[in-house]
Amino acid sequence: MTELGLLPLHGLSNSPRIALPSSGDLVLGRDPGENGVKIADPRCSRRHATLSPRGARWVVLDLGSKNGTWVNGKRVREIELQSGDNLRIGHAEFAFGPDGGEYRCASCLETLVTAPADTPYCVDCRRTFPLLGTSLGQRRLVRGLGTGSFGSVYVGHHRGTPYVALKVLHVEFTESPDVVMKFLKEAYATSGLEHENIVRFGDSGHESGYWFILLEYFPSYSLTEVLAERSYLPVDEAMPMARQILSALEYAHQRKLLHRDIKPGNILVNDDGLVKVVDFGLAKRLVDSAFTSQTSTVTPGTPLFMAPELLSGARATYRSDIYSAAATLFRMITGRHPIEARRLDEWFAAIQDQVPPPANSVRTEIPEHISRALSKGLAKSPNARYTSIAELAKDLGL
Repeated sequence: MTELGLLPLHGLSNSPRIALPSSGDLVLGRDPGENGVKIADPRCSRRHATLSPRGARWVVLDLGSKNGTWVNGKRVREIELQSGDNLRIGHAEFAFGPDGGEYRCASCLETLVTAPADTPYCVDCRRTFPLLGTSLGQRRLVRGLGTGSFGSVYVGHHRGTPYVALKVLHVEFTESPDVVMKFLKEAYATSGLEHENIVRFGDSGHESGYWFILLEYFPSYSLTEVLAERSYLPVDEAMPMARQILSALEYAHQRKLLHRDIKPGNILVNDDGLVKVVDFGLAKRLVDSAFTSQTSTVTPGTPLFMAPELLSGARATYRSDIYSAAATLFRMITGRHPIEARRLDEWFAAIQDQVPPPANSVRTEIPEHISRALSKGLAKSPNARYTSIAELAKDLGL
């Protein structure tokens, strides 16, 4: 029978397959001892985790590390490894299993594949994310996060440095100056923002025919995914998240930056409850107004969370961001949108005329002061809403 072992996928320089010891534990970390696996990464603990035999099985045990041990994309404390599992510690990633066996695609972490260690990807991931395994901005693109009409997002890695997220413009748009400028707008809008609840901008560039933006990589779930699974969040769980969302927006507003597309899909949450606001692709600095066409036909935002005045062509303001934030918080704690309609044409009329119900009429356990604050944030007229994010936060009790 072929012996089990660890196949380094990336993060270790020119490392061969690692055989598991015939007896005792295998230690992984920055200082694992003579027979352990050394991972030169400051986010990795000295003795980070062990692989221990349990009969014919092997168990990975996290040794109380700060940044965690990850199996198949989920943080674990102790788990029995199965053949094909993906193990990540710091920047190092391994496939667990027999030599020459199948293991999980290193991008989707689901499909079992047999492939060389330098291209450990399934057919679907290689089709969806054609740059997997190549390098941009000195980072090897090791995982695909998502793709859209104009670009794709990858996880990038360079040995000895943190993972980053790379937004890459689809190559067919690289010869369109207008599209390139809109793509790079996020880099301009968010450069210099330093807030624990905002995904940080790193750099932008052009290499090998591709335009890209480097961003902080934040392993997490979108609030959309959380709500799809749980429908709504109890108030005592939602309010700490709301505090972080509003703190990020208040910080941006103080720097005269509007987000213009606050929604659950642009809010990321990790397993520790840390929240980060992402995707300032529609963001606009108010100081840009002198250089922006007053007759633009582009409507910012996402319909279910968009302020009513934006449908009439009004310019985005702090108060339209406040509406979107209130609509997002309403969805979080009630399990429904503040405006509901069956068809798009009905929705366009409803957002102008339909008054959202009080949140505590949907879920009676919601405190009255929170219900009142959200109703004011969702007022049809911008002048009837709060004048600042800070005012909304105060009335929510945050």
